[in-house]
Amino acid sequence: MDLLSEIVALISAIAAGVIVWLLTTKLQETRLQRELGADFSDLAGNWNGVHMSKTPEGQSVLSRHSYAIKVSSSGRVKGVCSELSVDPPYQYAISGAVRNGGIFLVGDIRTTPSYTWLFNLFDQDAIRGFIFSQDFEGKPFACFIMLSRNKIRDEDHFAALEQERKILHSRKIIN
Repeated sequence: MDLLSEIVALISAIAAGVIVWLLTTKLQETRLQRELGADFSDLAGNWNGVHMSKTPEGQSVLSRHSYAIKVSSSGRVKGVCSELSVDPPYQYAISGAVRNGGIFLVGDIRTTPSYTWLFNLFDQDAIRGFIFSQDFEGKPFACFIMLSRNKIRDEDHFAALEQERKILHSRKIIN
């Protein structure tokens, strides 16, 4: 086999692999969408988020975010998150997917990614989940997060947090 034949064979193999990967991914997404009977694009739009964090002085504060996301009908998520609790606010790109009744997001914050897992998508007034990220000093943390299309009042956030704590306690997940 000469060099040209080897290059053609290599390019053909790569192209075939990409085509098979794309087809199987699309078939899996279509099957999931059909089984769940949902069009995930209704999750697109603007969302408000809130979770606890710590200031550089060590004080606990509510960290507020604004999410502007696009969601394809198959559940792929892309968008921008704005951190509103600092002056000046900053933005970072987010991407992810809707799968099995939840949303998994990855945020590209500074040098460390942020991971957010949201569940219970059936209550879009208060989507709840967990965020694994870093505080304002860059220290890692994990905590409860809540998203809503409406502005989230402090007392609503704390009530939802207490409700989730009771559920986890009743299932003996936490003490």
